[in-house]
Amino acid sequence: MAWLIGVGSLSAATIVNWADWTSGTAGNPGSASGSFQFGPNTVNVTFAGQTLEVITGAGTNYWTEPNPAARPYTGGDVSNAPPPNDIIRMSSPTSRSLTFSESVTGLYFAYVSLNRNGFVFDQDFEIVSQGQGYWGNGTAVKQDLGGGLWGLTGTSGEPHGILRFTGSFTSINWSSNADEYWYGFTVGAVARTQDLPNTGEVPEPATLLLTAPGLLLLSYWRRRRA
Repeated sequence: MAWLIGVGSLSAATIVNWADWTSGTAGNPGSASGSFQFGPNTVNVTFAGQTLEVITGAGTNYWTEPNPAARPYTGGDVSNAPPPNDIIRMSSPTSRSLTFSESVTGLYFAYVSLNRNGFVFDQDFEIVSQGQGYWGNGTAVKQDLGGGLWGLTGTSGEPHGILRFTGSFTSINWSSNADEYWYGFTVGAVARTQDLPNTGEVPEPATLLLTAPGLLLLSYWRRRRA
């Protein structure tokens, strides 16, 4: 019985390898460069678009969760918030892009302070978590805008949270809907592709391990009766 309990604990929350932003230039357009680990590979990521600041070292931790019950960055299936010293801050509603050195799957996108603003992406996504963050609390909703575009729109307060893009791709293009004092983001990926959330009918490894001993026992009794 103790062995079965140990196997069940394999279904732990996802650890995200958040981007380490190493350089950046403020401006319109601005830019930033960084990387994150995806499986055995290091993926280089390049950002282009209007930028107020790229924080790569010491600075304010905008990824704090002042209300533990809200958990905008460790809710859903995510167990670790972005590191405090990595964030890209923006303000204007211009076009932006992220380009990756190889195709990534299940990319996570964490954002700070949408403030009734909104994003329009050219990749589909799902909302993982949202709640009270550094600048307050609010709600954002997903919208299918048609033509291969998907929107994240703040409907109240100051939304903070995480998205997960559902496809595999080498770039993302998006824009924001309104001017704002500032809002920020970062991205990351799971450690291994097999750690992506299971949305199909294939049993999880823990389920298979739990089922196998039962099948072996049933086969044994059938042979014995024969």
